[in-house]
Amino acid sequence: MQSDMHHIEDELTLGYFLENSKIIFEIKDSGIGISYNDKNRIFDRLYIVNNKSIVSVWGQSIVSEICKKYSYSVILKDNKPRRTIFRIEF
Repeated sequence: MQSDMHHIEDELTLGYFLENSKIIFEIKDSGIGISYNDKNRIFDRLYIVNNKSIVSVWGQSIVSEICKKYSYSVILKDNKPRRTIFRIEF
């Protein structure tokens, strides 16, 4: 089992700002990105990336559950060509 942080290669950027009366918190990485098929499962606690790797994404799963409880939005966006952006809207 491996941590999802393993995929972050060079840079992790955290930021927040105000947009349309909402507080936006963003996390951007400079990793390899997330495949289209994996995007549907990224908030599961465990999922199989390929026949050899089981990835633990407890952090995303916990954040997702907290956001659902308080009606916050969690958005996963591509930041092409390789990066991923997680965005939480309060």
